[in-house]
Amino acid sequence: RCVMATVIRGSDNFDTAVTLGLGIGQTWQNVTSSRAISTTYTNSTGRPIYIAIRCTTTAGTILLEVDGLNVGRLQDNDPVTNGGVMSAIVPNGSSYIVLYGATVSMVAWSELR
Repeated sequence: RCVMATVIRGSDNFDTAVTLGLGIGQTWQNVTSSRAISTTYTNSTGRPIYIAIRCTTTAGTILLEVDGLNVGRLQDNDPVTNGGVMSAIVPNGSSYIVLYGATVSMVAWSELR
């Protein structure tokens, strides 16, 4: 017979992990004025953040990278919008950057932090 404890104590940090989950106690921030294309940023908040970037392009490709891994891509295939939104979760300590090989305009950059 196996009996499990009903209360766990010690350095388990279960309560901390729940209260610090993505979105808990975080709010959307408009960071458009403090962000630039082709500039690397690092999440040093101590928690994961969620980023959403809206860009337009008239030619070429726009990429979103987290820690050097391509996690988002937009192309000028859509004749109506010529762009779109890329988003990603950025772990604490990770770097992120928007790269482009075209004429690009950043419309909005928001972060849940």
